[in-house]
Amino acid sequence: MENKTCQELIQEKFKSRDQMIKEMTAMVNGEFDEQLRELVEEFIEKSTTSSGEEPTENEVSRFIEEQHKNHEYTETSLDELPIGITCYRVIKVQFSWGGPADFIEIFLSGYPDEEDIDKVVYHYQDWFDGASMIVPENSDMYEYACWFYDMYGNSYR
Repeated sequence: MENKTCQELIQEKFKSRDQMIKEMTAMVNGEFDEQLRELVEEFIEKSTTSSGEEPTENEVSRFIEEQHKNHEYTETSLDELPIGITCYRVIKVQFSWGGPADFIEIFLSGYPDEEDIDKVVYHYQDWFDGASMIVPENSDMYEYACWFYDMYGNSYR
């Protein structure tokens, strides 16, 4: 079995996480009952189409129970979703824009009076496409980012 790369998986993982957040938000906002009604209607329609008969009351009840098991979210679920939160200050240094465009982002972490460069990311973008990469610390571009931050970093607060 071939392992997929993150680039190949990202859309699928995004859709899955996005759906989970949608369901959590619906449950917290009291909208889950309406979604459940729609799911039950779809279940009955699909079951009737495939077997020619409507599902029994027990089958519908099992389906509803299964949906509740898959959607056990409370008001604290949204708060508990992230396993960590990191705040960065980012300085964007643009070299060109339009198509193509390229720029670096200097990610700073720490308290304002004790900031450090956490990473530097280089971006290249052309019309309807783009890519980015972490800038190696031993590169001239990283040295430029350090110089830029030392010279102008405090000006961009």
